[in-house]
Amino acid sequence: MKLLEPRIKRWTRDEYYQMADLGWFRGKRALLLSGEIYEMAGQGNWHSVAISLVDIALRPVFTVDKYWIRPQMPLDLEDGTSEPEPDIAVVLGTPNDYSQHPSTARLIVEIADSSLYLDRRKAAYYAAADVPEYWILNLRERALEVHRTPQWNSTSHWDRDTPPDASYTDRQILSPDDVISPVAMPTATIVLNELFPARPKGDTF
Repeated sequence: MKLLEPRIKRWTRDEYYQMADLGWFRGKRALLLSGEIYEMAGQGNWHSVAISLVDIALRPVFTVDKYWIRPQMPLDLEDGTSEPEPDIAVVLGTPNDYSQHPSTARLIVEIADSSLYLDRRKAAYYAAADVPEYWILNLRERALEVHRTPQWNSTSHWDRDTPPDASYTDRQILSPDDVISPVAMPTATIVLNELFPARPKGDTF
């Protein structure tokens, strides 16, 4: 009898919801990517502060009658086995336009401290979801990693067993001294220094 090789069990979004309903993630932060469940570290103070600063900076740019700024809410990606919860996602329309979680966004911002590796990995998922612009606010290096122009790297389709073969072709790193205009709102200007927490001297993220 031929023995089968061990394989990874990949969870569907519905199974992930059932686990949450059963309390598996109570008191924890979790996310689903390609059927794999990641338990996230607790949210530190500077992470929370940065989310608020980004939210404050984006609200004058993306008006409430045309855009919905969603802090730490799920995106239902089309593969059925991925549900990230971006720190900030700007979606078209208002809350009443959605009967379920959005599947894409006009801009996504992740705040990266201990999560930098995973936030960089998410770029493939956001590119596959046709998100035109993805920012990683890198707190440790005080830099904004800007990802634009999503594209598929092959003709393969995104399936339930593998991460998407997609990426952003335009990537740049900006400092707090720079300014940026979102792709969705090219006439607006955001001063990047306003996005970073002003930590006390000697403190670390």
